[in-house]
Amino acid sequence: MTDSGATAVAEGTLKGGGAPPSQAPSKALRSPWTALIAVAVVLVGVFPVLSDDLYYQNMIILSMVFAIGAVGLNVITGYAGYISLGQGAFIGIGAYTVGICVTDIGGSPWVWVPVAGLVAGALAALLGVVAMRARGHAFVILTIAFLFLVQLLATNWDSLTNGTGGITLPIPTWTSSTSTGPSTTR
Repeated sequence: MTDSGATAVAEGTLKGGGAPPSQAPSKALRSPWTALIAVAVVLVGVFPVLSDDLYYQNMIILSMVFAIGAVGLNVITGYAGYISLGQGAFIGIGAYTVGICVTDIGGSPWVWVPVAGLVAGALAALLGVVAMRARGHAFVILTIAFLFLVQLLATNWDSLTNGTGGITLPIPTWTSSTSTGPSTTR
């Protein structure tokens, strides 16, 4: 590079103007949506400590559960291009895993959430071994059949899932002094 080229790089006066590529901020950092999402994540994270309103805490918890389900559906339908009608079964498997573990073993529901993710993921991998061999309509039929199977088990296996009554846990409560997460009150 010539001296004038090196000077142009140092001054940021290359073709097209602006800062040299090494100094230009990435497009993701310049987006106003990125800043808005970051602020929303921080607010949702600190809300339970700032407010004792159980209604809003419950709405945030449900919103996060639905957001996780939506991300999973986006991966399978958006990126992979498959139409899966059984996504709700995995949310139900995770929810029942948490409910069964809390009622039978005890502890906070938040302790069992990672276990629920692992159980739902393991069952998804088992279903995937079979379902990923199918294409088109057969894949859709397999996923909806799995959904109906999980629904049938959840409503008819009374000793494990309490049948149509389901498993009801108290709403987890947060306090300002709680640093390890929510506790359940009975």
